[in-house]
Amino acid sequence: MHGRFRCNAWLTLLLALNGSACDRALKTAGDAGATRVREVDAGDHSVSAGGVAAGGAEAGGSANGGAGGASLGGSASLGGSAGGPPCTTIPFVDELRPGDVPAPECPSTEFDVQTDIAYAPGPAHLLDLRLPLVGMGPFPTVIWVHGGDWDSGDKSDEKEAERVLCHGYALASINYRLASEAPFPAQVQDIKAAVRFLRANAVQLNLEQQHFGVFGSAAGGHLAALVGTSNGEAQFEDAALGNADTSSDVQSVVDWYGPVTFSSMDEELVQQGCDAIADNPNSPESHFLGCTLGTTACAGKAALADPLTHIDNHEPPFLIAHGTADCTVPLAQSEHLYNALHDAGNCATRARITDAGHGGAEFDAFAPQDLLIRYLDETLSR
Repeated sequence: MHGRFRCNAWLTLLLALNGSACDRALKTAGDAGATRVREVDAGDHSVSAGGVAAGGAEAGGSANGGAGGASLGGSASLGGSAGGPPCTTIPFVDELRPGDVPAPECPSTEFDVQTDIAYAPGPAHLLDLRLPLVGMGPFPTVIWVHGGDWDSGDKSDEKEAERVLCHGYALASINYRLASEAPFPAQVQDIKAAVRFLRANAVQLNLEQQHFGVFGSAAGGHLAALVGTSNGEAQFEDAALGNADTSSDVQSVVDWYGPVTFSSMDEELVQQGCDAIADNPNSPESHFLGCTLGTTACAGKAALADPLTHIDNHEPPFLIAHGTADCTVPLAQSEHLYNALHDAGNCATRARITDAGHGGAEFDAFAPQDLLIRYLDETLSR
């Protein structure tokens, strides 16, 4: 059974003294991780500092990770535009201190796996589908897009997303053509082909046809964001990959520390106190685009690969999380994406993961993973 603020079985194991099982679990996680939350109203961007507990009351979170930190929750909602209706009750998270408490993993005994399912012609077009063993389905589906500088990695690199299986979601982890195999935008076309395949075969696979979310980290986060903002754009579809009459639209996007506007990355890295790494012919970005980033000849391709180029006021909801100490992709990249989505009137929320770099254990901690599940519950389980 899916529902907003659903209490999952593993959360009920985290006991405290007061409140419901979910509230007790959230309080325990907050006390351990000492998350400080700032909620920003989407209409006027006014800021109120301090912790927020599950019901929206102040929790008095400490800045140094001690007891009394806030759990994620709160009563603030983010409207799609100023004065517009709320799109989620998940708070704007200005500073999320993950702490040392890892989120429980989802053991393999909790899900079934079908490997190497061909979603389109060609050896690169394979996916692994995992279905929860609890619940009858059909299941809302998270499509995982691995990272690896657009030119490495594999569908087996899905540990960042595997926890969703213990929360009632199917997980489809996909391979796509890497930059050394095919030039951009082949990668986006592949992901959209996987969405079409899963939707076209949803009944047989026990999936909900209208509840597909895409989730990626690093280069995978960039591709997930681009898939989301290009809903309905023919230039990113390849009918030859199959199921041409089926929609590739997704209903939710999660982007963890992915780049968006390649052309400003070096300047923003330097401003953040890091080394410039993108504007050279050997960078992952240049390899992905097939041209040297920073040159006039590459400007058009860089713009096409920028999710911001494609934003209108009909985008699916976005959750964007980024480490404040990331010297591979500067924090400003996620700020650009959040601001552009919000300014166009879309539903977006954002979390700055304090002192986290480019991925790492901080993103496996309880607080970021709890935020992820709560966001999915609101955007894919309505």
